[in-house]
This record gives sequence, C-alpha cells and structure tokens, in this order.
Amino acid sequence: MQIGVLVVLLCLVDVSTSAQVQDFQRLQSSVEELTRVFQKISSRYVDKTDPTEIATAGIDGMMSALDPYSVLLRGAESEAFDQLSSGTYIGFGYTVGQRDGKLVITDVRPGFAAANAGLRRGDRLCTVDGIRVDTLAVDSLRKYTRGTVGSRSEYAVTRNGTDTTRLILTRQLIPVQNIGTCTILADGVGYVELLRFSRNAPTELADTIMALQRQGQLRSLILDLRGNPGGLLDAAISIGNLFLPQGSLVSYTLDHDGRRTDFLATLPALFPQLPLAVLIDERSASASEVLTGALQDYDRAVVVGRQSFGKGLVQNVVPVNDSVSVKLTTARYYTPSGRCVQRRVRMDPYQTGTTHFVTRNGRPLHASNGILPDSVVTDIALPAILETLSRSGAFADFAAEFVDQHQQGKSATSRQSLTQQFATYASALPARRVSKTLEHVHQALDSARKHNEPSSTIKVLEQAQKSILKDVLASISQHRAQLEPILKAEIKACEGNASEAALERLPTDNAVQVARTILSNGQYAGFLDGDSNSDQ
Repeated sequence: MQIGVLVVLLCLVDVSTSAQVQDFQRLQSSVEELTRVFQKISSRYVDKTDPTEIATAGIDGMMSALDPYSVLLRGAESEAFDQLSSGTYIGFGYTVGQRDGKLVITDVRPGFAAANAGLRRGDRLCTVDGIRVDTLAVDSLRKYTRGTVGSRSEYAVTRNGTDTTRLILTRQLIPVQNIGTCTILADGVGYVELLRFSRNAPTELADTIMALQRQGQLRSLILDLRGNPGGLLDAAISIGNLFLPQGSLVSYTLDHDGRRTDFLATLPALFPQLPLAVLIDERSASASEVLTGALQDYDRAVVVGRQSFGKGLVQNVVPVNDSVSVKLTTARYYTPSGRCVQRRVRMDPYQTGTTHFVTRNGRPLHASNGILPDSVVTDIALPAILETLSRSGAFADFAAEFVDQHQQGKSATSRQSLTQQFATYASALPARRVSKTLEHVHQALDSARKHNEPSSTIKVLEQAQKSILKDVLASISQHRAQLEPILKAEIKACEGNASEAALERLPTDNAVQVARTILSNGQYAGFLDGDSNSDQ
C-alpha cells in the first residue's frame, strides 16, 4: 500500500530541475511520515482496519486540499472524460434526477434502448436487477447502468403511483448528444442549443448552422450555452474557429512554471460575418467560458443572460495504473484579453482587483468570477406562491398523468383548460408539494389533533389550510398565460417529443427573446461598439 500511495504522489512531480529535485526530496520525507502514520494505524488502532480504505481516504484528503476539480478517478469514474473524448458511451439513453429524495427519469432519448423498452419521462426508479436504487444519489446510479454492449438489466419503475412496471433494457453504444434544440425564430434569427463540448461538437455545430442556412432565412444566430458545463478545451477552440478569423488567439494557458501555451484559430472561419448572440447562465462553465470569453473579447458576439460559473482551471487525466487515474489541475486558462475567470478557489494570484481589461473595440470587461454578460437578463420567475409546485416537480408529474389518461386523445396544442386541470391535480397533492406555508399549517393541524387541542384552535388551522390552498389555486388561474406553455412543454416531453417541448418554451424564454430583439432591431452593432448596456 505504501507503494501505491507513493506512485500517486510521484506522478505529481517531475524531477528535471534542481528546484524540482528539492521538491522531490521533501515529497520523499512526507511520504515516509505518511507511511509511518499508516503503519501505526494498522498496528495500534483499536479496531481492525482495511488498508485500502485507509489509503484511499488519505489520497482523497490530499486531493481535496488542492481544488474541487482535482480528484482520484477509480475505474468507471473516468468515464465522463472518456465520453467527451470518444463522443460515445455504453448505456441506455436516459437521464435521471432527484425529486423528493427519489430518482426520477428526467429525459429519454428517442430511438435508443430506454425509449425502445418503454421507459418514460417521469417514471420513478425502484430497482435495477433487483437492487434497490430509488434513494441513491444520481452519481451513485452509474455503476448499475454501465456494462458491455448487448448486456441487459431489468428495471422496476412506478408510474404516477401505479403498480410497479418491469422493463428489460439492453445496453448499446450511444453517441454523446452535443446539439439540443435548433430552429429559426422570427426575423431570421437562428437558435442552436449546445449541450456540451465533446470531440464531435465542433463538426455537429457547423453542420447544424449550415442546415439552418440552407433553409434560406438565416440572418443571425443565438448560440445557447446555458447549463453547458463545458468539456474538451480543444472543442471550444475549434468552435471559436467557426466564427473568428484564422490566426486569432482563442485562449491561452499558463502552468505552474509560467509556461504559456497559445490556442489559435487555425482554419478560415466558416461563419465570419454571421451576427451572433451567446446565452450563458450560472451553470455555463469551463469550455463554455473559454468560447464566450473569446467571442466577447473580439466583439464578435453579444453575450446575454446571467454571470457564468467561473471555472478557469485546466485539468488533465494522468494514469496511475490500469484502474486508477488522477484528474489534476495543471494550468489556468485565459481569454485573449488576458482574463482568468476563475472564482472562489484558486483564483489567479497575478490578477488583482485593479487589473483592467477591454475588448477589441475598447469596451471594459469584467475580470474574474466568471463571464459577465453584455446584457444581464433574469428569468421571468413564477410568483412565489407557485415556486414550491415548480420545485417539487408537480408540472412534470401532472404531464405524465395527463399523457397516461389521454393516450387516445388529441395533441397537446388543441387541448383546452390545462391550467384548470392542473389546479384540480394540485389540490390533491400532499401539502409539502404545494406550498411551504401550507405544509407548516398542515403539520400544526396534525399536531393539534394529536394533542387534543381545543376545537377552536383546530378550526382556525383548518380554515387557514383552506385559505392557503384557495390562494394557490387562484394564483394558478391568474397566471394561466405563464403556466400554459410550461404545461404544454412538459406534456410534449412526456409524449417523447423533447424537441417540440423545447420549442414550446422558446416564446416565453426571456433571454432568448432579448437576444432575438438585439439581433433583429439594430441594437447589435451598438452593443459591440459599447453604446448600449441594459439589464432585463
């Protein structure tokens, strides 16, 4: 075990210079100390210990002292990086999330194993191959889903509280999905959602834009990077090359010795003149910020949305042995103007609050803590009284039940009184899924009944419960115009029409509409010249 720990440590050090030799000698001394502690634990601790478990905890402790992104990868844990590198993965073709502490299917890709077997959006996972998984963390499910092509697993799911349904899913090789929704909006404004930066993302994005051009109406483009966590740096550089002139510096990195590596646009741009707006939010990170920062620095795109995540660190995966690798932060990346966008942890020690950056046209730029949009746009939030319904997944669950009850019905666009039907559905939900206030009153009422409180107290609480629910239902009716597109989109998604569901949401998407207005009404040039700034 001492050798295993030493191998991990030595992979972090290159002993090619005298200074590094000194570092190596200090490392040797530290390893000896660590080994002695390990031996004392093994020989003296009151209970029997597992050497592998203790050593792993020690390595994890070392990595946690660095930054959140430097970690030890064991076996399948390196799979996410491999997916981005290869552009494929072995699985079933669904995504999963947590709702009320339980695993729920949030999306099913048409044409792949999960959809072919009958798995549906909104299904609640119970077991995989007889093993209970319903309360697992999302990441913990991975070991039950991966395997070899052609192997099978039995899934048990519940659907809208009905009896358990059992499905047999067959693993297959699935391409990573880089492109989400794409369409042409009013005024010839194209819209493309880029989901991640995998190896195939640049080619797929170029093909998608050219397909929109062949429709003959494309005058400008919205590139949506909201929720895009990043991926391969090379993919971000290649996508930047689609819009920036050949020879442009797209990004550069500096390692711990100050060595600089430049990443250039090496080919002629395919879309050098296409007016461009980029959408970002607090979940846009890493490669998303590399691309957005470059386009903003060159005044090549108007950036719309909310401040990005702020991940300016570069990781490389260093193999330790056949089953273990170290994902290690090896450099910081910078935008062409010199900005490092890293926030919170490992901020650039060479960038201070007095460092100033400007775009090619002289517009001042935000220096750190992510990319600040040129036009800050907040979502049109639901009223607070409906937020609990939204967060609890009530919209999605209503849609799943609606589809079940209307399997022989008409399309969602011709169905009437959706909000009325949803109000009826919401009134029967547990209090905790409807309103936090309603939940508290419900708990107080239960307690009052349990402890035989005076009937007058119970009546007051009962009336309060009825009043709160009445207010929620009134708010549903009052905000019908806001809710109806959400419900229609959820229904289409449950029917397996994910692309149609996404299109339903665009007309009420504030950031999309602000970007479309900027691109189509003459504001575009003003933004890039520094003449316009607005919050929406």
